[in-house]
Amino acid sequence: MLGTRADAEDALQECWLRWNSARQESIQNPAAWLGTVTTRICVDQIRSVESKRFDYIGPWLPEPAVAANDLADSLSYAFLVLLQTLSPPERCVLLLRDVLGYEFREIAEVLETREAHCRKLLERARKQIAAGRARQRADRKRIRELLERFDAACRTGDSGALVNLLAEDARLRTDGGGKVRSALNPIYGAEHITRFFLGIMKKIPEGVTSEFTMRFGEPAIESHYADGSLQSVLFIEPARDGEAIQEVFIIANPDKLPA
Repeated sequence: MLGTRADAEDALQECWLRWNSARQESIQNPAAWLGTVTTRICVDQIRSVESKRFDYIGPWLPEPAVAANDLADSLSYAFLVLLQTLSPPERCVLLLRDVLGYEFREIAEVLETREAHCRKLLERARKQIAAGRARQRADRKRIRELLERFDAACRTGDSGALVNLLAEDARLRTDGGGKVRSALNPIYGAEHITRFFLGIMKKIPEGVTSEFTMRFGEPAIESHYADGSLQSVLFIEPARDGEAIQEVFIIANPDKLPA
């Protein structure tokens, strides 16, 4: 729901404090109580964080988590990015219903609203996610193949191969948070993205290396400085036919990389 480990830990810490100060003997269903309280804290936290993101420099992307779990095995990084475009109630309803399997009655209790309103929120959220094309994870083997071809084309400076590998309406988003050099706006189109990457390859600092890795349960490319610290993490999202790259995400904000 929150997009960063630090925000998630803050939400859990707040829930823990409320649990310790509650009359626990009067709580008939601790799991439901904890789920409800945590979700409400997250919704409030999203509203608070989003009000601060107006000052964020460039695109904001979720933190590229390392740990894989059941959700990471079924949801793509692109889906995590799309979640950030939903309103807090829409994000909440979509995750509770479609990912965690809550009943509408339970969701309505969590959000303190009517079931009918929750159904409308879910309908809007699903439409927005469907329009963004990302929900279930693409085949890992296919993602790895596309990444390897992408990496090879960048390293050899093969602009033709890179253009052919990218969907005509592909999009690139880079998150440097104003702390490292990055594109301040999304870049659209295979030719524009190709020029961007070929330009980057000419400016790579001495000692920077890259390797294939797994982040958020899917293949990614990590770049490291000479001292071993992370420089960036790159994800891709294949087009629907799986033959081209539709989305490219680069997280380079150092605040999002240590975790």
